Amino acid sequence: MTVHIVFGETTAGAMKWMLSKEKRQEHVIGFPDTFAIGPIHELETGGASKT
Repeated sequence: MTVHIVFGETTAGAMKWMLSKEKRQEHVIGFPDTFAIGPIHELETGGASKT
């Protein structure tokens, strides 16, 4: 099983659409754009850095 992890709801939707057109049974996990600010593993503690 292949899982694609992408940032942004638009990107996730486009990836799902492309995979459906190719008739590929792969999963897409899309994080909201707000996760693009820094390390995910420290986001809940406020340790993520804004760049």
